[in-house]
Amino acid sequence: MPFAGARPASPAREGRQILHRYAAWHLIRRIRRRSRGYDITHTQLNVVRAHLRAAVYLLDWLTDQNLTLASCRQNDLGHWMTHDEIQLRREASHFVRWALPHKIARDLSFPAVKWNGPSQAMDDDARWATARRLLHDDTIRTENRLAGLLLLLYAQWPAAITSSRSSSTTRGTTHDSPP
Repeated sequence: MPFAGARPASPAREGRQILHRYAAWHLIRRIRRRSRGYDITHTQLNVVRAHLRAAVYLLDWLTDQNLTLASCRQNDLGHWMTHDEIQLRREASHFVRWALPHKIARDLSFPAVKWNGPSQAMDDDARWATARRLLHDDTIRTENRLAGLLLLLYAQWPAAITSSRSSSTTRGTTHDSPP
């Protein structure tokens, strides 16, 4: 299984079955659909692993409390979410919300975190100031400067930038300021 290291120490049979359904029929199916036949990026794989690991943490905690996902109530989930040692809380929300329509859990709610993107578009002056900084600031690693410039000037998605090769770039003369 491509999610090595994400298995619980002593998973209950029911927990293993739920994890298998979640991984096979939700996580893997979703990432395949989103990749549309292209290679899956390292970041995409890490997100899937984190979501699966979060489900494992929650199911392990429920087992330690002599609970199952079906018997878990909102106050139990609240106790888990406020526990100091819990990892991947936000990622676990995906698992809980997946379990509800599949009738694996009931009467649970997990606050969703939605990112609405930047609050406003960057104006031309700010864009060029950032471009100048990326061109000339030697305190920023070269590969980060290049990725930032590609993203800023050519609106390239980070996944496209990370898959590009340094051999596909050419060195040329640089100008003191962008046009």
